[in-house]
Amino acid sequence: MCGHSVNVTALPFSPYWITSEEEVNGAIVTSYSGTDYFMLQEIGSALNFTVNILPTEDWDEVIQKLEARESFIASVIFAVLPHRLDRYDFTYAFEYGSPTFSMKKPTLRPKWESLYYPFSGGVWMATLAILLIVPVIFLLMDTLINLQLQTGGTARNTFAEVLQEVVGIFLGQTSGNKFPNKTSVRILLCSWLLFSFIVVTVYKGNLTAYLTLPKYPPRAETLEELVKIADRQVQPLI
Repeated sequence: MCGHSVNVTALPFSPYWITSEEEVNGAIVTSYSGTDYFMLQEIGSALNFTVNILPTEDWDEVIQKLEARESFIASVIFAVLPHRLDRYDFTYAFEYGSPTFSMKKPTLRPKWESLYYPFSGGVWMATLAILLIVPVIFLLMDTLINLQLQTGGTARNTFAEVLQEVVGIFLGQTSGNKFPNKTSVRILLCSWLLFSFIVVTVYKGNLTAYLTLPKYPPRAETLEELVKIADRQVQPLI
């Protein structure tokens, strides 16, 4: 190649190949830059050859000139794929990339939905079930205690009253002392107070975190998840 001019085809593809035009003395002058262009210039300087850029309109023309041997090299980064190895010769791989998929950024959900973000659906269902079961246990204990005291064997409070008392304790309100003054009832009441304290404390902490840092909907992280949420993927194969 000593002293020869080497035909090259390329299209603007920043930062590898950048084309700019400016007017000089009434004429449009095209100048080139970019990592691939500068690399070719350095190689040409070391091996004593010059670069002649062939004008092209699109990638199809770039490849056509390359396959017809009008161009010696297409100096733009190309991914080395199996089907391309059958058609082209590649230079030494001088740059490695990590392919990724680009998708629209998920939009934030409404703020009011943050009220149930702190817990998962299973936790909410379990908490609701406990809120309904605990009053029943209190009523049964009240009935058994009254039966032992031979007062007719009926509970002193209705289910609605006990439910109101249990929910009030869960929300941090003061107990109205409607439960029998027995050790078993006190143990159950203390257990309920401890449970309510833990659940409410965790909820408040998680709610503060969710309100402080916005929560985005889950996004695809694997190829299987991408196939499930995306209707179509298009990749040009040159």
